[in-house]
Amino acid sequence: MQAEPNKETPLQEKRTDRETRHLGQVVADKVRNNPSVKTVKRTYQIGQNTGESLSRNIAKFRKNNRND
Repeated sequence: MQAEPNKETPLQEKRTDRETRHLGQVVADKVRNNPSVKTVKRTYQIGQNTGESLSRNIAKFRKNNRND
């Protein structure tokens, strides 16, 4: 009686996406997924949105309150 051939490929033959990625890509992903980086990005976005809405409100106020 013969043993069944191993249907799984040996570990050396398995290639994952991570193996083919450049070191810079791996580091960039680690930085991008870092919780403190995500918090800073979110805070920056909130500040940017606030600044844009303030600018719009100031422009609207100036337009509505012109001294003609």
